[in-house]
Amino acid sequence: MEVSNDRMKWLTCARILSAAERIGSEIIMNSHKNIYIEYKQYWRNKFNEVIIDFPQDFYTESIEAAHVWDDENRSPISFASIYAIHKFMMWDVNYTDPLTPQELSAEERLYIKRMYPNLDRYIEDTKRFIGGNRV
Repeated sequence: MEVSNDRMKWLTCARILSAAERIGSEIIMNSHKNIYIEYKQYWRNKFNEVIIDFPQDFYTESIEAAHVWDDENRSPISFASIYAIHKFMMWDVNYTDPLTPQELSAEERLYIKRMYPNLDRYIEDTKRFIGGNRV
């Protein structure tokens, strides 16, 4: 996926994120709040897959044009939209990670051993190395 450096697309995205946050804060039902939180995590992950440390010329044609530009220069990406999008992408410290350490049953380990022998060797080698049974 290619990320655009179009000013209006970044502004529109930032506005949509802001509106979603405002609407999300008004959700009353816990089940709907949980759906919203997980949907937000999904999109946070998607953003983190495509937003990279772009070179400066991605954001503006020149530092001078970053604040004052004319018809000859591409409109720079708004700082407000850059901040809003990157703030959205940051890990939410209040998010409870649904992935918890798990142990495989003997039946599950046997299945892995038969179907995925390389994975089984990796699990065994790792367990020996760290001295635990968790996978």
